[in-house]
Amino acid sequence: MDKLSSVIAAIDAGKLPTQKQVNDAIDWTLENIVASVESTDAGKLSEPGKILARGLQDLLLAYKQLGTNKNRSYLKLPPSEFSLTLDYPYR
Repeated sequence: MDKLSSVIAAIDAGKLPTQKQVNDAIDWTLENIVASVESTDAGKLSEPGKILARGLQDLLLAYKQLGTNKNRSYLKLPPSEFSLTLDYPYR
């Protein structure tokens, strides 16, 4: 539960959680909340429930992979080629 609370605390403080915090929260959620379709408890799920659980697992794993790859891509760029420009249409 500490994994989820650290993400919530970061958001409550007006900050984005780190990718490690997000990954830890996703891992904890997958292990403790989302039923694994292959587990013995999966027999208690209806067929639509199994589809939902599998879809939620896929979504969480995809979000985790997206964040990990996004952050990793910045590390591969040499500093001289990296420039950050922010164009906000709300000026």
